[in-house]
Amino acid sequence: FEGLAPGAYSVRFTARGRCFSGTSATASRGCAPRTDEEVSQTKELTVAMGGSLGDIDAGVVQTATVSGRIFEDSDGDGAMGASERMLPGVTAELIFVDSNRVLQQTVTASDGAFVFASVRPGSYSVRVTLPDGYVFTAGAPLESARDGEGTTAPVQVDAGAAVDALECGALIMGSVSGVVWDDADYNGLCEEDADGVRGAVIELLNADGNVVQTQTTLRTGAFAFEQLMPGSYS
Repeated sequence: FEGLAPGAYSVRFTARGRCFSGTSATASRGCAPRTDEEVSQTKELTVAMGGSLGDIDAGVVQTATVSGRIFEDSDGDGAMGASERMLPGVTAELIFVDSNRVLQQTVTASDGAFVFASVRPGSYSVRVTLPDGYVFTAGAPLESARDGEGTTAPVQVDAGAAVDALECGALIMGSVSGVVWDDADYNGLCEEDADGVRGAVIELLNADGNVVQTQTTLRTGAFAFEQLMPGSYS
């Protein structure tokens, strides 16, 4: 910039699709400071009469995107089927591994997708929190998962990359319940005044005929098998 009157100025840089890689040392010398945005502005610079300032520089790096999608795995097989819908309402967080700090957060819309834009190079993981009642499908590509919250293994993001970090299914587990009653009048109907049978052993079998859960009824005769993955049972 030529022909400047003496005074105080600053320089603002705009770099579309890039962020700024300055350090505290270079910023103190009047260069563009480090930012995760497309705009960076120097500190105040003093131009003396007849003076000039040089080396007011800016280092830029092309930013990346990190994306993924969550689907409702209605059959629990871990693969997205043609008839299975995408899952909205999932909270996704982008975590910078070096500091374990959440840098961005978003929520999936009707398409089940999330996208983090303007991501600088580095190592990141993605943490997702499912809507109430949902759990992750067995075999979901997560390093850890518990109580509807899961985190991916770290992934390296390079400058300008488009990283597909996660695709996984979620579902609501089912249940099987009933009651064993004393059918005193032998009519096959569980009437309101029927007594429950205590001590009845109930077994839940999977499609292969293997016992997966067992319960013994209490005084009411009621039983319930909870937290069941989709499938065939008897």
